[in-house]
Amino acid sequence: MTVNYYRQKLSAMMFALLILATFTCLMGTPLLAHAQAEHGDHALIGSHGMVLIYDQQEGIFASHLPLYRSPHNYQIIYKVEVSEHKMIRELLTAGMVTVLPTNFDLNKLISGEAFSVEAQFFQGHFERGGEVKNTGKISFTKPVLVKKVTKEHSQAASFYTAAISKTKAIVAHKIQHPPSFDALAFMALPGKAAAETNDVIVCDNPKAFDADIISKQLELCGIPAPVYLETRDFEL
Repeated sequence: MTVNYYRQKLSAMMFALLILATFTCLMGTPLLAHAQAEHGDHALIGSHGMVLIYDQQEGIFASHLPLYRSPHNYQIIYKVEVSEHKMIRELLTAGMVTVLPTNFDLNKLISGEAFSVEAQFFQGHFERGGEVKNTGKISFTKPVLVKKVTKEHSQAASFYTAAISKTKAIVAHKIQHPPSFDALAFMALPGKAAAETNDVIVCDNPKAFDADIISKQLELCGIPAPVYLETRDFEL
């Protein structure tokens, strides 16, 4: 057979391989894109605002500002360290301090990771006219409470008690079907070991979702006055 014959056969084979490779890429790309999209759906990357609460003996804690919608539908409380510690303590003495970290994956907090991010610190609520007072670092060091927000109905108000030492816990209202509220308080636990304090306190629901009425209802349940209380985000 002639040289030209073999050249024609080789060209035909190369053309067939090129067609096969192109077809494989076209078929594989949607599958790969779908797999990547599915993986991305599991990430909770976004802007996750926090409120800081402070106890003189136990230090500073950050509570994720929860909402009903994903990716913000988690009640998460962490022990934190902050840059400019003295300044932040002074801000906490003056009133509410909220934090707006750079975007991160909330799964890090859900899974109990320790990490640091840059953040802005506001006097007041950062979405309601709060003023930036400092830009620095917030370090999430230890999880205290991680609970997913649901819209379940209940005739009673439930409160998580999350131990932060052998003598103290953070009490957090379990957010339920709207109208509801987010409330945090420090509660002394004299004579109890930390392992015995991670219980749920059940009380009557407040008759109205007003700050004074909620505080009085907490007092009737033996829970101290809240250091943080939010109702607007959980209205009907």
